[in-house]
Amino acid sequence: MDVSQTGAVDLVVVWDLDETLIVFNSLLSGAYARAAAAAHGRGPADGAAAASAAAKVALADESGADGAVAEAVAESSLPREAAALGQRLADFVFDFCDNHMDFRALDTVDPMSFAELWAEASVAIAQAEADADSPAAGGDNNAGRAGAGRRGVATRATLERIATVYAGGAEGLTEVVGAEGRRALAEALAEVERLTGGWVSAARRLLAGVSAAAEAADASSAGPGPGVMAEAGAPPALVFRGVRHVLVSAGHLVATLGKLLLWGLDPHFDIRDVYSASGRTKLDAFRALRSRFGPSAAFVAVGDGAEEERAATVMGWGFVRVALTEAAGAAAVAARSRLVSRAGPAVTTAVAAAEVVAEEPGAAEAEGERPWRMPRPVAAIRAEEVLAAAREAYFD
Repeated sequence: MDVSQTGAVDLVVVWDLDETLIVFNSLLSGAYARAAAAAHGRGPADGAAAASAAAKVALADESGADGAVAEAVAESSLPREAAALGQRLADFVFDFCDNHMDFRALDTVDPMSFAELWAEASVAIAQAEADADSPAAGGDNNAGRAGAGRRGVATRATLERIATVYAGGAEGLTEVVGAEGRRALAEALAEVERLTGGWVSAARRLLAGVSAAAEAADASSAGPGPGVMAEAGAPPALVFRGVRHVLVSAGHLVATLGKLLLWGLDPHFDIRDVYSASGRTKLDAFRALRSRFGPSAAFVAVGDGAEEERAATVMGWGFVRVALTEAAGAAAVAARSRLVSRAGPAVTTAVAAAEVVAEEPGAAEAEGERPWRMPRPVAAIRAEEVLAAAREAYFD
């Protein structure tokens, strides 16, 4: 890319939601409990054993072989506590979206964005009015509008309600759910923060930190960033003139908006910058973002899933990996890289893969030169690393 004309580009940071900015699905599935049990106090404290245990957890979901870790987790109360918290939050999300964001009116449609939903509603209303104006309809305009709603497309009134609730933020949330509901939600979220070591608080800090770090950078100080060596032939300095935080969730659009509001992350994401890949793929959503913001912008994605990582690779974007625990992330990277290259096809289970990792404790540090490639909790990710990943990909 050539930035010589402007000296600065726009930065678009594309975030995943579940198990990236919030811990939610893994509470229900038990994945968080397994990862936490492996990372804290199970087995010997040496690095090799920790890496082995973490790899068993990280790969168990893929292979179904939980082994000794599953037995250790079952002995504790963590799985039950995590699942109960996850269910409480799921109930909050469903009740809130059904009762206050008209999810029932939209559960048969799966829009990628609010703009797409609005456009579909506009087309449906226009078609309904045209049908109502036809001689056969007798000119009943109101009937035409009602017909648009019956076809499963949201009305403008529904979309305006959703936008109003989302724009209301924390203050509006109290008015919507009442003081008692707000208190119950706050208690549940506080329990999850205690369980996860302040995950969402760290996510908020990272979101704000990325914006602040980009704003603080200037042409003299903005370089490739941590881990990108400044050497002959290195890419020129890249300054970001603005940062846009965009969210691409695997869940339904309305449920995603509800989660952002309930978890207090809505100040970081305009409703127009929230996307859903529920009905399509993350790659489809990423392509839509490239079309919207243009090829001259710099892009970096942040997430825990293989789908968004593959999509970012296809798009040529930077990618910052997230994991539930540092041990699980490091061991999973090392284990997967050795399954075939080092141990060959004989390694067929997660437990065997973990033993391969345990033989070389330092293997998990192979990505140390570019720390954003090592899966870690959001609390361990620095804002400068997100910028560095974007810069490196921009000049690649």
